[in-house]
Amino acid sequence: MHAARLARALQARSGANIFGMGGARMNDAGVELVADAKDIAVLGITEVIHKVPTVLKILRLLRKEAARRRPALAVLVDSPGTNLPLAKKLHRLGVPVVYFIAPQVWAWRPWRIRAMKKNLSRVLVIFPFEEEIYRNAGIPVDFVGHPLVDVVKSNVPRTDFLAAQGLDASRPVVALLPGSRPTEISLNLPAMLDACESLARDLRPQFTMAAALCGRALLAWPPERRVATQVVWMVELSMGSFERRATALASGGVFNIPSMSAARAGVSTLAMRS
Repeated sequence: MHAARLARALQARSGANIFGMGGARMNDAGVELVADAKDIAVLGITEVIHKVPTVLKILRLLRKEAARRRPALAVLVDSPGTNLPLAKKLHRLGVPVVYFIAPQVWAWRPWRIRAMKKNLSRVLVIFPFEEEIYRNAGIPVDFVGHPLVDVVKSNVPRTDFLAAQGLDASRPVVALLPGSRPTEISLNLPAMLDACESLARDLRPQFTMAAALCGRALLAWPPERRVATQVVWMVELSMGSFERRATALASGGVFNIPSMSAARAGVSTLAMRS
């Protein structure tokens, strides 16, 4: 989502030809895809180990394309596990590298900042306090704001929005936002459903559960579980759709902060493999 919106903005301002790695949104934004991001989407150490050969293959491919095309600029978005090694390869080619949604070195793996100083031309951070951290490390930095702040805004009245989704505006709504990746959803959504079903047995007035999933994820979710739960399943809706209209139960990640700010109330979840 973030990379696609950025690509559209760059093309609108500069008419740049953009190539790289991404998914359906990047393709729709007019980016020439040389690698599919879903091939390296991982959650948890077991998936990381399984995907290592694929990640290395894609890194070699992206380096090869950069060496052949000699881009004026490379913009890397989030995903430090893949993008920091890629930044090193691009830097060696002499390609200026800008990092958008920089690694949260203030939370974990602070040693990454040394490689970032060596390989990055500039960092674009989404939290105000990050600017000082990177500036003190000697890395050119700009605070650009959270990319989803504008996305979560909506001008549609609550009653109109809920009616369009077939929801009863007189009942409280709990929005379930388990993530976008299949593994992420498979780990988060069952616990979310269990929690809501438990609450539904005890709380009055009754509330409506509305699970917002991408179309592919919804189709992959077991039909028997969809039938067994009293959930309104909605496709391609985000917290922006539910702004001030629902309580949110959302998975952690970059999406989480604007989701919580948009909701009436919110709980963040983090699923871990046993």
